[in-house]
Amino acid sequence: EDQTAQVLDALSGECMMAFRGHTGSVLSAEFSPDGSFALTGSTDKTAKIWDMESGRCTRTFRGHAGHVHSAVFSHDGTDVITASGDMFAGIWSV
Repeated sequence: EDQTAQVLDALSGECMMAFRGHTGSVLSAEFSPDGSFALTGSTDKTAKIWDMESGRCTRTFRGHAGHVHSAVFSHDGTDVITASGDMFAGIWSV
């Protein structure tokens, strides 16, 4: 419940990068198809895109009235699809 998503080294478990900016727990995380971005969904009712080089948030998707339980990139990385506890799914252009 520290509101942080982390990229961990698979062998050592060491934190390689931390994404801070959500104001609620992170429920979902995945990499973009090309690996240059990460996407997170949170109980703060937002999804965020993070730059894998800098660790900075590059985009925040707002509009859900409930927790964002799932956030995924489309197969070509041009859209983000979110699913929320508000019983709505969102499709967002990146």
